[in-house]
Formats: sequence, structure tokens, C-alpha cells
Amino acid sequence: MRQHLKGLWQYLDRKLVEPFIVCPFEEGKNFSRENPEFTIFPLDIRQGINPWHDWQVAITLPRLAKAWDVEIIHAHGYKAGLLSLWAGLHNYRRYRLVCTFHNPLPNPSDILKNWATLTSARAIGRIVDHLIVISRFIEMDTIKRLHLPEGKVTCIYNGIDPVVAHELFDTGELKREWG
Repeated sequence: MRQHLKGLWQYLDRKLVEPFIVCPFEEGKNFSRENPEFTIFPLDIRQGINPWHDWQVAITLPRLAKAWDVEIIHAHGYKAGLLSLWAGLHNYRRYRLVCTFHNPLPNPSDILKNWATLTSARAIGRIVDHLIVISRFIEMDTIKRLHLPEGKVTCIYNGIDPVVAHELFDTGELKREWG
């Protein structure tokens, strides 16, 4: 995640945009050490759903957004999108809410197991201003399964320039080797 954020950060015009990162404590320590120019707010964000800690993060996020006079919130992943929704950040509409999905939606064949993730993704998809996904497959799957308009979802490859990648690989050789 650090490399991904560094990539996003390097293209920002700091005269127009002053970004800051809200992340788990451990990530915050690493970010601060490696990139002192980043403004970091480490919070007690944990893997999976943890009601107590997630609630604490959710009540902190609107305070940070208000204190920093935020215009755009970019939530990376389902958990970050959920925390933004729980925090009510979409209610204020003083700013735009964007979310990135890095993984495909769960397989619908195991409905009970994946119900929570699919329900969360649907809620996020309906409420955010825009979704970013990292592959064309995820883009088409998200549009189809969440019933979203095409203009609401954008594919930005995760650190891979498709033109450069195409030039680096002999696709014919890959097809012959891997079928």
C-alpha cells in the first residue's frame, strides 16, 4: 500500500491539493519514517470488522475532515469505504467521496459467506461519488453486479502502465507458454 500511495502522492500539485493519510498505527509509523513529507494520522484501524475500534475510527474521521477542511476523501478498499459510510462522511456533502476497490467482488456462489461483503460493496457503490478499480475485469464485474452506471466506475491500473506493459512482454510467447 505504501508504494501505491507514494505513486499517487508524487503526481499531486501540492499548491492545489494538500493530502493527508489516515491509516493503521503500524502503517503510520512506516510512512512517517520513510516519507517525512507525508501528513499522517494513524488510527486504530484493524483487519476485518471490529465494532469497538471501527466505531472509534468512525467518530474520529468527521472531526479530521472538518478540521482539515477536506474537499475529497479517497477511501482505499472495502473497509475504508465502510468506515467512511459509518462515519457519515457522505452526509455532509461538503466534499466528494471516492473509493477504490482493489479486489474483485466475492463469488456469488457462496452467498451466505459473502453476503456481508457484497452488501457493503452495494452500499458503497450507491453512496460514493465515484469508484476506482484496478482492472478492466473488476470494472465490468462491479458495474454489472452492483448495477452502477458506467460513468461512476473508472479503471486505473494499479501501478502498471498498460502501454509499457504491452511493450515489455511478448504476448504471443506468453499465450504459447501458458495457453
